[in-house]
Amino acid sequence: MTPKQLLAIIALPVMLLCSQAAYAQNKTISGKVTDSKDGAPISGASVQPKGTKKGVTTGADGSFKISVDANVTKLVISSVGYGSQEVDISGKSEISVSLTVTNTSLNEVVVVGYGTRKVKDATGSVAALSSKDFNKGVISTPEQLLQGRTPGVIVSPASGEPGAAATINIRGTSSIRGNQEPLYIIDGVPVTSSDGMLAGSSGIEGSSTPKNPLIFLNPNDIESMSILKDASATAIYGSRGANGVIIITTKSGKGKKGSFQFGASTSVSSIASRYDLLSPSAFLAAVKKANIDAGTSPAAAAVAVKNVDKGYNTDWQDQIYRVGVNQNYNLGWGFARKTTSLRLSGSYDDQQGIIKNSSLKRLTQYLTQMVLITILMMVIVTRQKC
Repeated sequence: MTPKQLLAIIALPVMLLCSQAAYAQNKTISGKVTDSKDGAPISGASVQPKGTKKGVTTGADGSFKISVDANVTKLVISSVGYGSQEVDISGKSEISVSLTVTNTSLNEVVVVGYGTRKVKDATGSVAALSSKDFNKGVISTPEQLLQGRTPGVIVSPASGEPGAAATINIRGTSSIRGNQEPLYIIDGVPVTSSDGMLAGSSGIEGSSTPKNPLIFLNPNDIESMSILKDASATAIYGSRGANGVIIITTKSGKGKKGSFQFGASTSVSSIASRYDLLSPSAFLAAVKKANIDAGTSPAAAAVAVKNVDKGYNTDWQDQIYRVGVNQNYNLGWGFARKTTSLRLSGSYDDQQGIIKNSSLKRLTQYLTQMVLITILMMVIVTRQKC
């Protein structure tokens, strides 16, 4: 018996043991998900190992089969309209899960053109976001609150200029050249791009970025947003609502004794990527090589290098870009009584653009008072450098 044959005989049992150990690291769990009320199967329910984002969905008969790591002890089962449930799978290969209907989302109140409705009673495609659903972190403009939070609503920044309007498309593009911006309704007052706040300008000097129609509104003053997406929901607004409608409701006073809110934030911004430029020596070497590759003699190539070598070593990106520092401070106070509600707020924003000499400084004051009728007053001072 040769040494190679002996080695193969010894290695074979070891390989079998390793494959068996690797196979033992996973286990398969099967089961069925049903409605706790009538026992009907729930299709499309999500089944995930706890602590992971991977999983499977149940079939039309509510059944599922999933392979998980041996150390996984719990599965999380959830479905739209039902409460989620954690199931212990220790030592089990088959489980049965019953989910309970939850009416929380159906009882949620949304603001529509004719007033307020519960989700279950609203007609048309309507999405509602309350303050607890908004994006967290440093928010400088109202549209950043709903970015990525609602299906069918795409929010993309138009530029990095401070105060520039973001592009909001509701259910895609409806026109090649026409305006795509939705109609904004702020506490019952419509705001559109035709008001002159959104339109950009162009001429022989160049073009300017469209300004944000919501630049006067402090994101911290917003209580909720309702997005009306289809023709049924936006019918009351006629052609102005052709691109969808975003209804913004601002905060009002709460608590009989009154309450203060204060917030401060600081953030920095920089260009995502810069051009990787040649150093002076590398550029001159490239010029020389290009001339030689073109058939120029070494002496003539040296002359060409001398002609372009002016002794400059300037990276013009350093002369244009900078790290922008953004600061925001906001203060609010309000109270609510049986027939009176009052809220006063103020904010100060100082945004530095990533391009030198571009900035936005904004001071806003907002007062809302409700005594059988509503009184709204807003003062805004904006100073912008482009």
